[in-house]
Amino acid sequence: MGFIKGSMIKFNFFLIAALFLNLVNPILPQGIITVKTDRVEFDLPHKVIFSLSAASDQPIQKVTLLYRSNVQACQENWARQEQEVKASPSVDLSWTWDLNRSQSLPSGAEISWQWKIEDATGQTLLTSTQTIMVEDTHHGWNKLSQKNVTVYWTEGSQAFGQQILDLALASLNRIETKTGLVTDKPVRITVYPSTNALKEAILGEADWIGGVAFPEYGVSLLAITPGEYSWSRAVIPHELAHVVTLQYTDSCMGTNTPVWFIEGLAVFLEGSQDQAGLQYMNKALKENKLTPLNRLNSVFSADSLEALINYTQSGDVIRFMVDSFGVEKMNAMLTDLHNGDIFSDALMKNYELDVNGLDSAWRVSLGYDPLETSDSEPASQNAKPTRTPVPTLAIYSANVQTATLPPENTPTPLPPTATPVPQPTETPPPAAAQPSPTAEAQNTKTNPLPCGAAAIIPMAGAAFLLRRQRPGKAAPKPDHIQ
Repeated sequence: MGFIKGSMIKFNFFLIAALFLNLVNPILPQGIITVKTDRVEFDLPHKVIFSLSAASDQPIQKVTLLYRSNVQACQENWARQEQEVKASPSVDLSWTWDLNRSQSLPSGAEISWQWKIEDATGQTLLTSTQTIMVEDTHHGWNKLSQKNVTVYWTEGSQAFGQQILDLALASLNRIETKTGLVTDKPVRITVYPSTNALKEAILGEADWIGGVAFPEYGVSLLAITPGEYSWSRAVIPHELAHVVTLQYTDSCMGTNTPVWFIEGLAVFLEGSQDQAGLQYMNKALKENKLTPLNRLNSVFSADSLEALINYTQSGDVIRFMVDSFGVEKMNAMLTDLHNGDIFSDALMKNYELDVNGLDSAWRVSLGYDPLETSDSEPASQNAKPTRTPVPTLAIYSANVQTATLPPENTPTPLPPTATPVPQPTETPPPAAAQPSPTAEAQNTKTNPLPCGAAAIIPMAGAAFLLRRQRPGKAAPKPDHIQ
């Protein structure tokens, strides 16, 4: 009994000593990874910089960046970029997403990212997903919002910003009236004060660019100088038409819509026809020199005057379709395209015409002869567009720079649109012409965000660029046309 008692005393003594030592020198769990800094910086339009500082009680051996934008796509996708890391208990690194090697990322888009960090013990930390709005920090911005529309501008009064907002809301109403399309998605318009300021915010645009639409992000960047009311009334509905119609008709079935139809919708939805363009178009019809629709599937002419005629012709064909067959037919066709129908099938299904038949019916409605058989050719409705130096629909690569993506996660962006710039005309808007929304608008000052007059939209694995020439930049005045 004495022996047992003595043993218990010794055991308790060593137990107390062990507990005391653990309090003084606690046993640390292995492989604890902590993040000190995790941030993103923008230098638009050229790059996005991701930075990370992390530490562990064991050497960090591997760091991977996972990132994506909020581009409208057929499936969720993340790009992965493994970082070069020398095994160490702490790492400080940065990685630059070079937009010059991929595509323009407009202010108003969003980026999400997270880091996967692994140390020598096999411990892994996947940081929580962070999301930030892309901002053009080269400018300071004013902001107005109403319903689902937000306008950012950097020069001009509060009245100027309200004018842009009113025109945007009126444009969305017209799109609904003329096509039956309604969008409840956020729509963002960023207004730069000049063409040069817009060009500095996006990559590789022509000198005449006046507006850019990024339908896949619901964003339009416009070049509007305060006082350019006539130009505002043209470019805002044009680019918003691209945003709404291309968001709606985008299909994951891999079909392509002809350029004449996409640009024609946007021109028609501007609300007023270009009188100079109509004169040139009618002259070409009289002389039997007008380009058939079936040759405008992929590109418009590189000649500025011919491009003006291409735009006018396309817009007037859409006008004919809506006026002659009704809004319901147009809405049904857009729905069929959204559901993956080939364009020629959707046209025949809803209008009982092929492209050549539509072209002939339109010409006859204007008092001209139908399309001659020799002018017609098999319409390649799904031909892929190629880049041209003028307003048109152009395809370009949307691959993420050096990112490693599994084949099934390939990004599927929407197609972009652009509008050329008019000669500055400092004409104040007539008071009666400005809509007065009843809803309350927000007015806040924010950090800079970009805007312009060309539209860019990635769709179904490719990205498209649509441009519309700004009045006064493209063609001579038609004074000589009889």
